Amino acid sequence: MNESLPLTIREKTPKGGVTPGLSDLTKTERAVLCAVAQTGDYKSAATLLDCAVKTIENHVVRIHRKMGEPSTVRCVLLAERGGLLKGVA
Repeated sequence: MNESLPLTIREKTPKGGVTPGLSDLTKTERAVLCAVAQTGDYKSAATLLDCAVKTIENHVVRIHRKMGEPSTVRCVLLAERGGLLKGVA
């Protein structure tokens, strides 16, 4: 079990609790991030949002850029800590 990952993420979240870049996400990018978190993969997220997988991939690239994270998993974790994913199963 890698316990350093949560510590790394915690260090990147400012004391005020606002995750860098999270507030910069558009409504669609937030929906894509929530769909990816809920379904676990791009194909299922595309089905859920009724769009192409390439559309999901394009949004995820912009999400990575805005949040300053190269990993979708880390973006999802940061979004969850920032309160974006409340109620997402």
